[in-house]
Amino acid sequence: MFQKQISNDLTAYEPIRNGILLADVTIGARLRDQNGTIRSAHLTLSLSEPIVNVITKFLRVLDIENIRADDVSLSKICSGTEQRDFTTNMRFTTLNDLKIKQNDILWFILLIGPAASQLLQLNLFRHDPPYHVIYDCDKNTTTLKMLLDYVIEAFELKSMDREQIHLVTIESIELNHGEDSNKLLIELGVIHESWVFVETIESCSRPKPTIHVLCAHTNGDLSLEVPFTTTVKQLKSVIEKQLKDRILIDFALFNRMHEKISFTDPNQKLYDFGVKPGQIIYASLHLAFSGDPLSLMNTRNDSTTKSLSLISKQQSDDVTLSYEESTAFSPTLVKVSVYSTVDDAIKKLKLPHESNLRGHFQLSCGSTCFTNDEPYRCLSSYSIQPGDVVHVKRPRMTPVRLSDKNDSLFSTSSLRMSISDTPVGLSNLVNTCYMNSALQCLAHTMPLTQFFLNGLTQNNSDGEKT
Repeated sequence: MFQKQISNDLTAYEPIRNGILLADVTIGARLRDQNGTIRSAHLTLSLSEPIVNVITKFLRVLDIENIRADDVSLSKICSGTEQRDFTTNMRFTTLNDLKIKQNDILWFILLIGPAASQLLQLNLFRHDPPYHVIYDCDKNTTTLKMLLDYVIEAFELKSMDREQIHLVTIESIELNHGEDSNKLLIELGVIHESWVFVETIESCSRPKPTIHVLCAHTNGDLSLEVPFTTTVKQLKSVIEKQLKDRILIDFALFNRMHEKISFTDPNQKLYDFGVKPGQIIYASLHLAFSGDPLSLMNTRNDSTTKSLSLISKQQSDDVTLSYEESTAFSPTLVKVSVYSTVDDAIKKLKLPHESNLRGHFQLSCGSTCFTNDEPYRCLSSYSIQPGDVVHVKRPRMTPVRLSDKNDSLFSTSSLRMSISDTPVGLSNLVNTCYMNSALQCLAHTMPLTQFFLNGLTQNNSDGEKT
């Protein structure tokens, strides 16, 4: 296990073997710089040191600041008359693992220039059990198959079928080593210092995430299930294999919201259009009988309308609004989309503008009840499903009656208020609704008249005093 230490902007890794640091050894280090000059030094290090620490300390001894440890790699080890060459980066391999002995010479090379530009270094990680491996390869030659072969070897997965091994990038994109095994990693979007997570499943019988595709054409429909990683080109090929005596001239795709999917590249995958596993999409097919030119022309002209009609039958998302002004009239019925807002749905009823106010309508569907207080919410947000009937009503207003006393109006649901010396309306001027109410004015005609007369009398008295 490595303990990370940071000193003078340099990173060191201290591997500990069973809690005991291994013995020291003196080695020679050689580096050929950009000018071809060989720089050398002698270092006394613990055998537990990884190569990355050797490079870091070597550069510090040489007082080289313009070269990073990441730009240097071990190329060969000279031990007496023996020489061992290395083509892969051994950054985290310890001196003990390399069987370094006293006075061995380690040769290093710079990865600056063409060598560095071709390097592709990946961090491979498996969660269970936790294990981290760094994979160095040539980005111009390394394919997905080569990466999978390395993963199987490094993570000891030889007992598993390849279908049980899944490689997933940090962007949660799975690398399809079934179809893309011969593609270069850089073609699949894997870049230098990327993280790739190794996931395994118990059985290769695990169902793969799929997308449901409903294809509509003039003679009916066709239902398919395809992996969510399927490309437009692959989907077209799957559809063509299902057609017997007909040929596919063209087809259009629609998402689950019935919006047309526009694509320019047939190699685009379905998930590129926001389609998730388990969702349904629609395909409108243009077909013709094989070997019949006349059929080819006729089908191209009329298949769009017919196939889209078939799709529309499958994709109806309408709900019915039922509005009843009174029992003396038949209810008004209109069709609206379940994705319509409450405000748009009520506007479909074409009621007088002044009645379309917030809170002035009660809507119900089964046990679900709500008002139009939130006019911009969709009907679907209230768990209303396509095909449901939504009943729209105006809340009943409390009737008013003429009081037996004082000829004033009162609501049957409210308590009788005593009339104070100062009219209520004048003590609550901020309430414009109160002041604008004709009923309130009528109810307080007498006290209002007396109030203004008292004020007039008071003003006259003050004027006489002055």
